[in-house]
Amino acid sequence: MTENTTDLIQVLEEDASVSYISPSSIEILQLSPDDMIGRNLLECIYEEDKKKAKLMLSKLSENKTSDVFEIRYVTKDLRHKWFEVKGTCERDNNEKRFILVSRDISDRKNYEEELKRLAFHDPLTGLPNRRLFIEQLMNELKKQIKFMNPLRYFI
Repeated sequence: MTENTTDLIQVLEEDASVSYISPSSIEILQLSPDDMIGRNLLECIYEEDKKKAKLMLSKLSENKTSDVFEIRYVTKDLRHKWFEVKGTCERDNNEKRFILVSRDISDRKNYEEELKRLAFHDPLTGLPNRRLFIEQLMNELKKQIKFMNPLRYFI
């Protein structure tokens, strides 16, 4: 059943080591299942997302199911791909196993980034526009209010 799926299906031991990974890992991550078996999942996660991955496994351990997380995996050629990850925790004779199903959402993330760029930059010149200025100004004002710092600059 998992042999023909385009999603990445993984079974992890309690220590987050991979005990099974679907053959789709070859196409998705450029890594064969043999390369992945025994490796810790966190070795394959983009550095900035490792904390989020640990949180996901922690939630799984407590609740049996997790929210959907968006995490970047690192491919064999050291590029990153975005994945939407959903998991469950199975308990068997006091042993925990995590089952993760990951769907590649890299195209969607690229489109989102392009939309953000188009929303905040002039399409002709590529320069930041008024909307970006106002958003950054509002963020700075929120920070000033949060930390109760007097505004040092007035416009």
